Amino acid sequence: MLYKAKLCGVKFSPASIVLIYQHTENRTIQKRIIPLQNFSKYSGGFIPLAAERLKNNPVHRDYLKAVSQSQLEKLHIIQQDHMQGYSLQHSLASFHLDPLDLGSCF
Repeated sequence: MLYKAKLCGVKFSPASIVLIYQHTENRTIQKRIIPLQNFSKYSGGFIPLAAERLKNNPVHRDYLKAVSQSQLEKLHIIQQDHMQGYSLQHSLASFHLDPLDLGSCF
């Protein structure tokens, strides 16, 4: 694996996934902003599909390899909730976080 994901999150405007990663060869840490194209507040039932498409996108695939599908889905849900006017606290409260599931971006 050429890139190791360190942190991931969302950027609300424009709608994007932010990935902090480390290049494994030269150990530099960099930031990548991945736009969520064709994603809206009405994408509800398609969040798993949108996350899968993003993860398998040839441009971003190598960077997102270490990020779990469920983590990408959660980031999409946070983005969609923001588009619908919900607060970040509301979005986070809706998740049933498992403390043993820390393999998402670490």
